[in-house]
Amino acid sequence: MTKCKHFKALVADGSPVFRFGLATLLKNVKFINKIDQVSNGNEILKILESTIYDIVFIELQANSNSEIEVINKIINIYPGIKIIALILSENYIYKEDILQSGIHGFLLKNCDLSEITKSLNDVSIGKKYYTP
Repeated sequence: MTKCKHFKALVADGSPVFRFGLATLLKNVKFINKIDQVSNGNEILKILESTIYDIVFIELQANSNSEIEVINKIINIYPGIKIIALILSENYIYKEDILQSGIHGFLLKNCDLSEITKSLNDVSIGKKYYTP
């Protein structure tokens, strides 16, 4: 495993149970030193005004483009932040607006901790990570 720097991570997901679960898993990753949670894109943009994160996990919903707009804003305003999208189905990855958004990686929402760790390692060294 490639050694990562210590990350400040933000989890943005509309499901409180999923958001809490992912944040709890991330607390067990030794190179995560801060983890916060928000429920939507507007909250991401608000919290970024006071705290810059190294990585943002953001839920993408199949019938909404609002997350893509938020991703574009994050990339334009905070180009150093890495973004990993959380998706329910791999079919969603292939939508053109997703592929062109500048996202650094994709994880299926049913992945395990080892895949989350792999995505963090890859993204931290400049690679893209796409769920297998």
